[in-house]
Amino acid sequence: MNIAIFTVIKDEQDYLNDFLKYHTEMGLHIFVFEDLFSNSHSDICCKYENVELHSVKELYEEKEISQLVYNRQNHIPPQTDYINRGLRYIHSLNKYDWCWLIDIDEYITITEPLEDILNRFKEYDAVMVYWKNYGCSGHFYKPIYDKPIYEIYKEECGYELFSDRKYNNITKFCVNMNKWNDSMNYKIHNAKVKWIKANSTFNRGVEVFEPLYLRHYITKSFEEYCHKIFVRGMMHPNHRTIKSFFEMQPQYKKRISEYKLLHEHLKKTIGVDLNDYI
Repeated sequence: MNIAIFTVIKDEQDYLNDFLKYHTEMGLHIFVFEDLFSNSHSDICCKYENVELHSVKELYEEKEISQLVYNRQNHIPPQTDYINRGLRYIHSLNKYDWCWLIDIDEYITITEPLEDILNRFKEYDAVMVYWKNYGCSGHFYKPIYDKPIYEIYKEECGYELFSDRKYNNITKFCVNMNKWNDSMNYKIHNAKVKWIKANSTFNRGVEVFEPLYLRHYITKSFEEYCHKIFVRGMMHPNHRTIKSFFEMQPQYKKRISEYKLLHEHLKKTIGVDLNDYI
């Protein structure tokens, strides 16, 4: 069984190596697509035989590039389009049985052989896999990444409850490429296809299926979280906001003196006053 990962990144030099090392050691082939305006990751990707580095431009025809550039400059969300074009590309290779649609803060976690689990679902279009979400683990400021990310962030956060209440879509897909066709329309967390959950059920719920789930390193340090939503432009209403962060990590509001220092630090480094957003 050949299993691939399709992922799109932008300026992920601190986190990409851990993701690639972990998943290539699982025997997976990883297709990394750099988003527009991203710094290069070629020095990281070239270390791995089972990793291919591409540009998202390769998923588009030449006549579509100007619209793509306009959309990215105006922060029009591209994820759904990237996912479906990525699946079309992976399918065109005629090599892979399954393809994971995950980000590099998500780690496939198994207690049974992955091939054995996926073999149970060959008649389905896709398998839905749930998150276990990990928080800052006490880090206000960006730590030195001198060890794997999963050794730095070990404490789970409360995002699963928050997310279920708000969206009820905290899943990612592993897509059956032998069943895929171009009429299917996958979104980030859901799709109108013949899917099954990893625990062999069909209704969305909150439980995580322990033999197969995703460890999701959603927040990292508070400083990095703020950089993601304010500098990279990933803030959405009621999602990836400071309010959202405190629902995930309520203990941070109690660390008042550190929080005040971080306020001043963020004003100087990214020009954002958190008081404007709370």
